[in-house]
Amino acid sequence: MNINQVEGSIVIPLQNGKHIILPPQLRYKVNYGGWQVADGRERASFFDWAGSNNERCVYRISEEFDDDVLQLSVRQWDPYTCQGRVWNTFHFSYGPCQDVFWSRSPANVPDSVWRDWDKPMSTTFSEEQSPNDAFCTILQANLNWVEITKIENEIAYDILYQKLLHHPTITKIDIPSAEYHQETVVDFCCNLIANSDTLEAIFFQDIGSLDEHLVQKMFQSLETSLTLKSLDLRTSRYLETWGKCGPGTQRSKSKPGLPVEAILAALECFDEASQCSLRTLDFGGNPMALSSSICPFVMKLLSPGLGLERLSFRGCALTEAGLLSVAKELDNNTSLKFLDLSHNVISKPVMEQLTKSLAKNTTLRSLKLEHCSIDLDLAECLASSLPEIRRLQHLYMDGNEFTWDPLTEAKESIGAIAIVKALEMNKSLHSLKMGEHGMFARWGMACCTSPPYSTTLCKSNLEEMDACLERNKEAWEVMKQSRYQRAIVSIAKILLSKIDSRSL
Repeated sequence: MNINQVEGSIVIPLQNGKHIILPPQLRYKVNYGGWQVADGRERASFFDWAGSNNERCVYRISEEFDDDVLQLSVRQWDPYTCQGRVWNTFHFSYGPCQDVFWSRSPANVPDSVWRDWDKPMSTTFSEEQSPNDAFCTILQANLNWVEITKIENEIAYDILYQKLLHHPTITKIDIPSAEYHQETVVDFCCNLIANSDTLEAIFFQDIGSLDEHLVQKMFQSLETSLTLKSLDLRTSRYLETWGKCGPGTQRSKSKPGLPVEAILAALECFDEASQCSLRTLDFGGNPMALSSSICPFVMKLLSPGLGLERLSFRGCALTEAGLLSVAKELDNNTSLKFLDLSHNVISKPVMEQLTKSLAKNTTLRSLKLEHCSIDLDLAECLASSLPEIRRLQHLYMDGNEFTWDPLTEAKESIGAIAIVKALEMNKSLHSLKMGEHGMFARWGMACCTSPPYSTTLCKSNLEEMDACLERNKEAWEVMKQSRYQRAIVSIAKILLSKIDSRSL
């Protein structure tokens, strides 16, 4: 076999007239600079590019094709700004794309190349070498949040898994698309969820495109997770600011339906002895309206064995039966602290059951009912129950019909006034939002941001609302300090009793 060195690369000619080019080393460049040979010094260059303060930054790792060069690109961006605002880029190259194959097996190489060969060639290069070198550099930086997207190389996922399994700083992973190798991507996620001792949060945006068995497999992996606290399945990172002009079910109906039955089958294996560490689960934007298993599904999610603290059904097109199940299960739930039912249509039976459960629930602190078609009748129903609600601290109801009536001359909403008056007898609420966009409600449909809400209350009622909320906050702080003091006294008594027993 004739092997030649051409411009720093190894060229292997084949009998069929084609050739294989193998780069001897990893190369890198920053932004649009020239390619440089990686010899160890690229680590310092990458660390300098990444910076030291990465608390708000996501590093997006993806494969890209630029001319004939296959690149592993890392982009730095901020997810809290409009569309993330992609900034500068660092590229790692592992070889010209055309006629480059690192594999030693003909099964992974097109037949047109291996047509005249009976056995694979023996080379000193393997498919793992350059991606491994690149990931070694990338994951040594002080990163704590990475996004993995558009990676077609299945071996890259194996390398990534090994690098992330015990990574000391990376605790958040985003996977916005499962376009390539769905089975490989899901296996990658499941293995990390089940085996990582550092991973705390996963954002998987494309779960609606997966087959039922893959979704079930992902949720089954949660049972043995020791560190994962948050599983974010929203259809968009900016779901909270999109589509603020209605109950939100229309946008959800155009999305692939969530396989509720598959998730329920996985969760049925969970019991109180399970080691599941999950505390936050967000289904935002995934429709569930057509599922007949929604009621047992909700019951399982709010069961004591799972122990969720934050749960979101925002824009999930829940039916009245599904919403009633959520409201009923709140009655006995002792773990949930945050619940988002925004962009689902709240009916009179749902509101009545919800207020009854809130009066008994002792753990829920925040409830979101934004754009839920809450009219005057439902607002008055809620207002009449506020005095009995003793634990809820934050209530968000922006974008409901009772806060805006452009056909009347009234400057205030009757429903909002009723809720403000009921605050006089409520001792728990710290914050209350009842605003609306008014005539500009459809802003936000074409952008990821939308204008601020405005409250339809006169100055005196606004002052009354603020005074009641401030009173409750001050009372809560006093009670908290009193609890701390009683706890300290109790601990001191226990310690003193142990000292006395030992002295005797």
